[in-house]
Amino acid sequence: SGENTHPAIFLSNKDDLLEIQISELRTILNDFQKGWRLLNSDEKRILELRFINGVSRKTTAKLLNYSEESIKNKQASALRIMENNMLRL
Repeated sequence: SGENTHPAIFLSNKDDLLEIQISELRTILNDFQKGWRLLNSDEKRILELRFINGVSRKTTAKLLNYSEESIKNKQASALRIMENNMLRL
């Protein structure tokens, strides 16, 4: 059906879809930033080390002077905060 569509109409439809995607991405980013602001500095650092830098839980624990179990619990708590905000629970 796209082969018979005039190029201007086809491009206009693509532009509309891109605007919708941009709006959705802005919403996601805004929700992420709101959740991030709710985290304390330890939680932010743990998530940065674990998910941005790819550092293991064991190494994260050593770097931040926590037990691995504590890192596990703090990470889970931080992810819950982020998830709850992103999903608006």
